[in-house]
Amino acid sequence: SCRVLWAGVRKAKELVTLQSVLGESMKELGFPEDQHEYTPHITLAKMKNARALTDVAEPFKRKNFGTLLPKGIVLYESWRENYISTYKPLWR
Repeated sequence: SCRVLWAGVRKAKELVTLQSVLGESMKELGFPEDQHEYTPHITLAKMKNARALTDVAEPFKRKNFGTLLPKGIVLYESWRENYISTYKPLWR
């Protein structure tokens, strides 16, 4: 199974508002409501081997990467076929 390496992001009020507005809009379009608690993050990598992911992530544990300002948002559709993840940008 695939394992995800991600960096946590401060749960700023603006991010929570954005997530809420996007969630409501997606629900209005017929998408099911996400039942998971919102955890702001940036996905850095996906790897099949959990041990390899642990080795890659170890030097970065608890590291502060400073402030990053996004230049935009992209909504992706993702799916897995033959154990390969594919991503298609739907909106920029």
